[in-house]
Amino acid sequence: MKTTDLSAFADAELVEQFATEPDLLAIADAISATQLAPRSRGRLLLPRLLLTGTAVAVAATLLLLAPWQRGGHPFVERALAAVGNGPVLHTVVRVPSGRSLIDVETGQEVPQLITIETWYDGARELEHTFFRTGGQLTGEDLLTPEGGFTSAGPVYDCAWIAAHPVEATKARVSCNEDGRNGTAPRTIPRPPPPINPALAGFIDGYREALAKGTARRVGEGTVGGRPVVWLELDAEGGQTERVALDKETLRPLLIRPQSGDDIEVLSIETVARAAADFSRPRPLPKDERESSGFKVDIGSTELKATEVASTLPGALWLGSAFRGLELVRIERQTLATTYAANAGPEPTSGTGVTFFYGETKPNGDPDFSGEYVQLMESSQPQPAYWARVPAALVPPEGRILALGDSSGFLLRHGVYVAFQSAGSSSVLEIARALASVPGGS
Repeated sequence: MKTTDLSAFADAELVEQFATEPDLLAIADAISATQLAPRSRGRLLLPRLLLTGTAVAVAATLLLLAPWQRGGHPFVERALAAVGNGPVLHTVVRVPSGRSLIDVETGQEVPQLITIETWYDGARELEHTFFRTGGQLTGEDLLTPEGGFTSAGPVYDCAWIAAHPVEATKARVSCNEDGRNGTAPRTIPRPPPPINPALAGFIDGYREALAKGTARRVGEGTVGGRPVVWLELDAEGGQTERVALDKETLRPLLIRPQSGDDIEVLSIETVARAAADFSRPRPLPKDERESSGFKVDIGSTELKATEVASTLPGALWLGSAFRGLELVRIERQTLATTYAANAGPEPTSGTGVTFFYGETKPNGDPDFSGEYVQLMESSQPQPAYWARVPAALVPPEGRILALGDSSGFLLRHGVYVAFQSAGSSSVLEIARALASVPGGS
């Protein structure tokens, strides 16, 4: 028996950068594609938390209006009035998640969207963000001068780690290259929550920001049938992005990055502090979170096809071969999972079965460098297979949750099937070819 240590704690997406896994949820991919500036605080965060401030950065982009040619100030005044002059900025934007639901029978595909709601008080350095998919709350976080809090526990910044070294070691997070935190609590300065300079300018002295000339009116057009005025702004890395303002109200409707998907602006306003929501995030069960840091210990033993039914009743496969790819390995896997935050003292455990179609290496292990299809199945959604897919977002029977055209998830007759491929096989073709393993139910 061989044992594999699959650790999400060691993944680069747990440090301060945007996640780039192609199967991610592609939530962070969709955000990073907008070219909005990532935040740099030296924190170790869960992947979902890296989305914190996206709506704020989006709003800041919207608000970077500059004086036009002489006589153009009334336009700027109207644009500012459309947002208001309260101390708290409240934004709601909608972005593509990179995922879609596909009907197995008809092939109809419906993209899944993420709604990001943010409350931001620059003067008090407070920021509260909610993430929702399909109306389901899948993440929440609050940043304050005293530290960050999420629906999965505290934000693991360096100040928290220094003050809680033992807990940080158990959670497998560290600000030291060697991963050691010691045992004695220490107090170190905590940087304030990141304040986007453009947003701070809007709240604390936006008239000065207007004088910098950071936006250009580049034309008119329509968005969703509504006449708009297009503004062009400079973005990070020498990029530009355009913002569509409703021609009549001058309320922002859409952000169009130079590269990446459009960002729909559902709402942007400023409000009084009494109307804002800076409450502590409510805990969410692990199976309802959009994503979470986790570690999976996998023990694998090879199976024969005749042993699959007794290991996982209802298991599905693609036969002994699929589109010229031979079935070269079947494995039974024991999966022990621990989480980076709010985990119990004992790991969860489960059993999975995997099928690999393709070539093998000289030592007999699956070769992922060429064309292949891999199926990963269990009686419950396992983090090792269904990473970042909360139970509330498991697709209904007859639908595929697709992450691009190379990986997907589906539920069939009580069996959770995750699959990934490299080559010409689409997720729809794979899903339609799935059949019960002989001897199974």
